[in-house]
Formats: sequence, C-alpha cells, structure tokens
Amino acid sequence: MEIVKALFSVWLVTFGFLVSLCAANIEKPISLRIESLIRWKNSSEAPAIQQGLSAILKTRHNYPRITESFKGEKEYASVFRKPFLLLDAEPNDFGGFFALVVFKSYPKLLRLWIYEIDKKIFELREAVPLQVTLNKQIMKELEDKRIAPYWMTLPPP
Repeated sequence: MEIVKALFSVWLVTFGFLVSLCAANIEKPISLRIESLIRWKNSSEAPAIQQGLSAILKTRHNYPRITESFKGEKEYASVFRKPFLLLDAEPNDFGGFFALVVFKSYPKLLRLWIYEIDKKIFELREAVPLQVTLNKQIMKELEDKRIAPYWMTLPPP
C-alpha cells in the first residue's frame, strides 16, 4: 500500500509539473522584451532568414527543382510576404539553424529551418507551425508601437 501511495504522489507531482509547463507555454509562449527584439533584429540570422524567405518567393525560370522545396511551401507563401519578428534562433545539428518567428497578423509561431547552401547563401528548408496559437493578449502586444521598429520585411524583388 505504501508503494502505491508513493507512486501516486510521484505521478501527481510529475503531472502537476507538466500541466504548469504547458499552461506557461500557452499563456505566454514568446518574449517580446525590447532588448531581445533588438538583439535578434541585429543578429546574423536575421538577413539569412530574409534571404531564405525571398528565395522561396522568387519565380525561377529554368530552375530544375520540384514544385515545392519543402512540404507546405505554397501554403505559407502568403505568410512569408508579411513582416516578421525573429524571436529566437539556435543551431541545427544537421546544419544551419532553427529560427522561431512570428509573422504580422498570423496567429501561429513558425519554426523555420534556414540552411547555408553556400558561403553566405541561405535557403529555407522547413517551416513548421508550433501547436500554440497566440492568444488575443499577445496579438494585441504585437501591434504595440514600441515593437514596430523590430518588424523585418523582405528586400524588394
């Protein structure tokens, strides 16, 4: 009986931790601290993302590639044209880096895999929406005028 009580206690603690972790992610999955936004806007990853997104949107004549370079490319093409905030980036074990971005007026976070295919030439290899939908509070914060200078756009074609 004591073993059952101990296991149940461990289960409750573990379950409570997971619930609080999930709740924290759902309530505020991103940080909109100005210091962080400045850092990421001035990072080396920002122009790499711009280049990778731009390459996806360009029409390439006589370019031998499949219709979509990754699953969902066409689905996200209209989203990729919107201004975006870079929120985080980290190296990918397979090369390049993962970036966490939010696009203006789009209620999902996207994890982008940006890969350097040649020196200073970047390509978008993957776009995965995170399972968290941004709540109204965060969407309202994204419209704040203090955040406006940190939105990035793609260079003109």
